[in-house]
Amino acid sequence: MEPAILQLVLAAVLLLVHVVAIIAATRASVERAWAVGPRDEPTNEGRMLGRFKRILSNYLETLPAFALVLIAAELSGRGNDWTLVGGWVWLAGRVIYLPVYASGIPWVRTIVWILATLGIVVMLVGLAFGPG
Repeated sequence: MEPAILQLVLAAVLLLVHVVAIIAATRASVERAWAVGPRDEPTNEGRMLGRFKRILSNYLETLPAFALVLIAAELSGRGNDWTLVGGWVWLAGRVIYLPVYASGIPWVRTIVWILATLGIVVMLVGLAFGPG
């Protein structure tokens, strides 16, 4: 499998991991009737469910940029070491971000987010200035 395609597949797997984390946190913090119902009334979601929802929301904010830059690089023939390394940095950062944020570790969470986001910047540099 091409490395860029592998990165996209792993990003999709990580998305599912986020969803499963939310499901597990939901089961642990709310009544079953609310969880399987229409959820019309607000409920006390608990600290962990709130964190996992924010983690997913944050992931979904950067996932499109990662995917779009990666796809643009591959389709234009401008995929190179920069786009590949930047993609791995983003992916690794997002994998680390989930447990760090869930654990409530301040500062480390922010540093990991910055590093992951820099991965997308590296990808953009590779796309803009790489061979092609």
